[in-house]
Amino acid sequence: MFYGESYLEMVAVNILTANLIYPVLLILPGLIGLKIYLRTAGAVNDFSRLDAIIFSLGISVASVLAMYAVYGIILMHPPTFNDVQFNSLPLLMGLYLIHFVVSCLIGWLLGRCYDSEGNGPREELWDFIFEELFTDSQIRVVKPNGSQIEGNIQITGDSPQSRDLILSSATEIKQDGTESRDLGEFTYVHERGVSHIEIVEEIDKETLRDFGYLDGELKSPKDEESEEEIERELEHERERINPELDTDAKSEDED
Repeated sequence: MFYGESYLEMVAVNILTANLIYPVLLILPGLIGLKIYLRTAGAVNDFSRLDAIIFSLGISVASVLAMYAVYGIILMHPPTFNDVQFNSLPLLMGLYLIHFVVSCLIGWLLGRCYDSEGNGPREELWDFIFEELFTDSQIRVVKPNGSQIEGNIQITGDSPQSRDLILSSATEIKQDGTESRDLGEFTYVHERGVSHIEIVEEIDKETLRDFGYLDGELKSPKDEESEEEIERELEHERERINPELDTDAKSEDED
């Protein structure tokens, strides 16, 4: 009797384990396909955990349907369970390998379609600032408690999950603006210790526009000079037409 109960418990555990493994095996190729899609499209992984699971499951289901359709074309009729020998381990491993490859191919095709439509995102603002504009500039890191660290950029985190900084010749500044102490030759700043970053340098607007961070055409210096000249002419014309108003305004200012 005891042996029978133990056997039933073992069978129940095996069934539960299999029920947990099957969904993982089904979603895993889709998850790899999702990674390939993000890499091919150059997209940022802003999926939540639930969105990633749904997207991966969709790729896996599309892969299974594609395999079913191709197998049906080969057999010249819709496949049934009798057409596949599920008791053959090499065959099951081969089918799963094909499922894996097809899922990766679907992810690659989706990424190519996304990128070909011009939907590829512009370079991340973090990378744009610290790689294209300010590669070795002095910055001021404002911490959540209000204190500040001022130094020169040496190394920045290069992934969306890492925004750490390494500064050289850094100085800690108190909340009242007075310098507190020298932090040494190099200072590591963890991303959690960064509230915002101040960069006191003028940014080239033409570069911003080229990278997609500024819309519209930039005005050339000649256009700006022409606008200033037109404004001066209009002001001179107003003074010529309404001299009395201008005189009254000056009198009020003197009073």
